[in-house]
Amino acid sequence: MTEQYQRSNINEEGADQAIRSLTSGDSGAVLEPGTTYFVDTTGGATALILPASEEGGELRLKNVGTNQLTVQAQGADTIDGAATTILANIYDAVTLVSDEGNLWGIW
Repeated sequence: MTEQYQRSNINEEGADQAIRSLTSGDSGAVLEPGTTYFVDTTGGATALILPASEEGGELRLKNVGTNQLTVQAQGADTIDGAATTILANIYDAVTLVSDEGNLWGIW
């Protein structure tokens, strides 16, 4: 993954959360829980893969480019019952929280 910068912030539970910047060249990368991602899709449509669902896992994504960002669940996991969720427009964002039962929920 391309890391243009990395810093941290505090999530709702008070835990430190890493911040990473990705580009369309990182398409196909598996994301890490506990991380906020700013994804520059200017170079083309981008698809990123969620890690396996784990209780309390959380990550955030924001599309900061002009092309579509697709977030894909892996294996039997779903994102609110679907295999993918799409951030179609610049500045679209999503927070995903996982349970232990193959579900990533959109918050």
